[in-house]
Amino acid sequence: DTYEPGSTFKLLTTSIALEEGLTNMNESFVCTGSYKVADTTLHCWRRGNPHGTQSLKEAVGNSCNPVFMQLGLRTGIEKYYEYMNLFGITGKTGIDYPGEGSAILQSKDTAGPVGLATMSYGQGIAVTPIQLITAISAIGNDGVMMKPHIVKELKDKDGNTVEKYEPEIVRQILSEKTADEMCEIMEYVVSDGGAGTAKVEGYRVGGKTGTADKGQSGDVVVSFLCFAPADDPQVIM
Repeated sequence: DTYEPGSTFKLLTTSIALEEGLTNMNESFVCTGSYKVADTTLHCWRRGNPHGTQSLKEAVGNSCNPVFMQLGLRTGIEKYYEYMNLFGITGKTGIDYPGEGSAILQSKDTAGPVGLATMSYGQGIAVTPIQLITAISAIGNDGVMMKPHIVKELKDKDGNTVEKYEPEIVRQILSEKTADEMCEIMEYVVSDGGAGTAKVEGYRVGGKTGTADKGQSGDVVVSFLCFAPADDPQVIM
């Protein structure tokens, strides 16, 4: 099923901006608690106590909405949707299991700058968990996205392998440099940023929290995405 990914989606926005050379690990941003897009003022989740000056890594750790609005707008609607296609958000993963859902994206022709800005921080878009985890897996895999499978192999009652699913490359999305930088950023989010409760002693964990409003009810969808070990990911969830 689909759900709003919230701030977990900021990982994709950051990856795109780094890959396109629109930002770098040394850039500084200033959060004042809000950011004006066209005629609309959009707020940071910490509008009453803004983040102030921060690096890109700190901005992801702080999950600062205005920074991702800026990165999304720098990218532009055409390029951003190109990457949505590359990351598999505009289609299905083709996982070997029936009933896979499809993402709900705003129309590229009508989203406008406000739609792009909100999408950049994970609101106004709905994806399936398998789409998101497949896309983020590319970050942990040197920028290469793989096709997901439910099982590695099938065996008969005697333990003989009757069918095996070999790893299947879909495409290279990011450079190895961008993927390495993103792994560093994700590890920082857990070690020093807003996902500190995900620390596991003896392990290097990279992750990102996400919270999205659920309609007008005041309820929220809370999600967390992580992989480990952060310097050479083997497991993602």
